[in-house]
Amino acid sequence: MPPVTGTIQLFIFLILIYLAYRFYRVSLSEKNFISKFFSLVFILFGLIFFILGLPAIFLIENQSIWKIVVISTCLLQFLSAGVIGYIIFYLSFPRISPKWGYLLSLVEIPLVLPSIIYPSFYSFGSYGVANLEIDPLAGALRYVGILIFIIPAGIVFLRQAVSAKDKRIRIRAFGLGASFLGFTAVYLSDFILVNIFKLNSIIGDLLLAGSFLILLLILILTPRIMHRSDAKTINKSP
Repeated sequence: MPPVTGTIQLFIFLILIYLAYRFYRVSLSEKNFISKFFSLVFILFGLIFFILGLPAIFLIENQSIWKIVVISTCLLQFLSAGVIGYIIFYLSFPRISPKWGYLLSLVEIPLVLPSIIYPSFYSFGSYGVANLEIDPLAGALRYVGILIFIIPAGIVFLRQAVSAKDKRIRIRAFGLGASFLGFTAVYLSDFILVNIFKLNSIIGDLLLAGSFLILLLILILTPRIMHRSDAKTINKSP
């Protein structure tokens, strides 16, 4: 049986890269600028799971390698926050340059820095399930760093679902919003179950894989992405 954690993380990586490809195709076929940024978000998220999954699939317990993994994923989290901030400003604040959204990434610095200073200790148990020994404060701040841009993005998409005129765009916006907020529940459940109740981390792995499968289905079934004009806002070139 292949290692569970590494297999799930690489599976999520493939899902995210496929979604990035689909959004890139939409950006070309519909001349939709913001779809390129969605594609970039999925690429960055995909790289996070690839970097985590590669050593996990080989059950590597060399902590020096995992320190490099932690630093790399923190950097990608920092970049992802900036891109999502751009998307949020682009869709929600039409009279403000979306470039101000990049400043959201600055909030990530104090939240991910403790994870670099006090990196997690990685080991593997039965069936290749990763067991992490995490500094409580560093772990909590890292989770906050993930949630502070996932939650606002989910709220923005749900608002788009209410205001958009096109039915397909409403469905996609609702799917994106529900998925982002669903990730919030998954990450919180993972943190509480694994770090507080000390349950097997395979639960978090399976919850995460399930949430990404749902996201994949939603985005496959709804082929378009929203524009500023669909929210009764003023279009302007980025």
